[in-house]
Parts: sequence; structure tokens; C-alpha cells
Amino acid sequence: MAHRVKLGIAFCVVFAAGVAIGSVSTLRYTRPVPVQGVDSPPEKFSVQLLQRWIKLNQFKLTPDQFQKINPIIRDTAEDLRRLRSENLNSEQIILEHMQDEVADQLEPKQKKTFQDLMDRQRRMMDQFIEKQRLKALDQKAKLEASQPVS
Repeated sequence: MAHRVKLGIAFCVVFAAGVAIGSVSTLRYTRPVPVQGVDSPPEKFSVQLLQRWIKLNQFKLTPDQFQKINPIIRDTAEDLRRLRSENLNSEQIILEHMQDEVADQLEPKQKKTFQDLMDRQRRMMDQFIEKQRLKALDQKAKLEASQPVS
């Protein structure tokens, strides 16, 4: 009997050690799974969510209500897009001013290196903006194609 108790305790200790080591290694070496499809700013998320609810008719809207609500959502999405564009332009001006001030503090060889790095960064940013623009146009086309024709 004493032998079985010792064996049971040993089994529980090994099991507990496995749980502890597994938990620690899981917490230390794993990363959270990224959420798919949420790559837009939070302020845009609420508009997209509302558009999805309307599209799926979660509110059981009448055709008249749909005709009144849909332009409100579309106008809000456009206002948010315009606001982001304005903010991007303001940010660009501020960054260019900072770059000019930094360049004034550099020697000619350093300025050349700095300018090359800035040109490379601008090209990368332009490519990113173009991808985002094309993605937005694609999403807009999909949204318009999915809306009922009246």
C-alpha cells in the first residue's frame, strides 16, 4: 500500500512539474495571434462595423430607413477619409521642417547620406500610401457592388 501511495505522489509531482514548465514556456515563447482583417484605424472601425450591420440587416431596417441611413454612413466614412488625408498633409509639413533643421546641422558628407536615407524613406512611404489607396478603392468597389440597387 505504501508503495502505491509513493507511486501516486511521484506521478502527481511529475504531472505538476510538466504543467508548470509547459505553462512557463508557453507564456514566455508564444506571441498573441494577430486578429485578421483589423488593419484600419479605430475611428474607421465603427463605420465599417455599422456598414456591416446595415448590410446584414441586423436592425431589420425598412427600405425607407435604409435609404436614409446609408448616405449618413457613406458621408461619415468620406469625412473620416478626408480628415485622415488632412492630418497626413500636416504631418508631412512638420516632418519636412524637422528634416530641414537637422540637415542644417550636418556637414556636406553627412547631408548627402541623410538626403539619401530620406529619399529612400519617401519612396517607401509613397509605395505604402499607394497600396493603401488601391486597397481603399478595392474595398469601396466591393462595398458598392454588395449594396442593393434601388
